Amino acid sequence: MLEGATSTRAEVVGVEESDASPTSVGFYIDNGISSVDNIDQPAGKVSVIYALAGASGNFGTGDEAERLLPELLESTPCLLYTSDAADDPLCVDLAGRRTIKNKTTPYT
Repeated sequence: MLEGATSTRAEVVGVEESDASPTSVGFYIDNGISSVDNIDQPAGKVSVIYALAGASGNFGTGDEAERLLPELLESTPCLLYTSDAADDPLCVDLAGRRTIKNKTTPYT
């Protein structure tokens, strides 16, 4: 079953509750599968979501856990609104850039 699951493009994550005895985390590690050893806790639920999204490692509170949670934030560039653009939302495009409107002056 494990071979079939890992042969797909789907992420495979081994999970167990924090009081599991004996633990299966060593089996997951030996087979190159990410693991969460505290699925019964809020941090474990978050870890599973990130592991299923592609974060790899052994997460939780047990002896074989590398860390409690996966890296939750990616360092990606972001655009910040300038103060004048924030004051005038009608003059800001979807990327947060200030747009310039040509003003027409009536002929006198």
